[in-house]
Amino acid sequence: MKTLPHFTLLLTLGISMPASADIYKCEGPDGRKIYSDMPCSADAKPVPKDAFRVNSATLVPDGSAKPAKSTKKKDSSVALEVNREAIRTRYKELKALTRRLVGYDNKALLKRVNGRIDANLRRALTAKSVSKERSNIHHRFDKQVAEAKRHYLTDHPGMAQALVTLEAERDEALYGFSSRSRAR
Repeated sequence: MKTLPHFTLLLTLGISMPASADIYKCEGPDGRKIYSDMPCSADAKPVPKDAFRVNSATLVPDGSAKPAKSTKKKDSSVALEVNREAIRTRYKELKALTRRLVGYDNKALLKRVNGRIDANLRRALTAKSVSKERSNIHHRFDKQVAEAKRHYLTDHPGMAQALVTLEAERDEALYGFSSRSRAR
């Protein structure tokens, strides 16, 4: 049998290997903790094996591990959470754009447009959940915004008003609002 010598060699190596290696804790040059299976420096301290627990595929000292992220898929029947910071950012950018389009000279229109933006922002921030089709909705309205920008290329006040209306309609589709609650 030719496999017997290889098996004997592997068995001998397996018996001579320690069941578990020692782990040492050192401080790196930048002050961070380093864990190694060999002493990393003169100040290396062995770490007791009962101080470790398994976290994913790595061993880390108890208390220093971050919780593992869940890989479970979310239930599709659960409503998606509203990202209020994204809403604020979207309306802040809209307000800056409409300010440039309308200009400071047309104070009455700027006040009216800003009032609609503020009202629509307040309404959007009251949303409880987001449509599961949010990416399709954003895609559809991004196309409509691009079309409105082409259509109102030379009519900047008209473009500002159209963009405010489109963002309100986007909110209706995303958050299930009625068009009656939209600022006019």
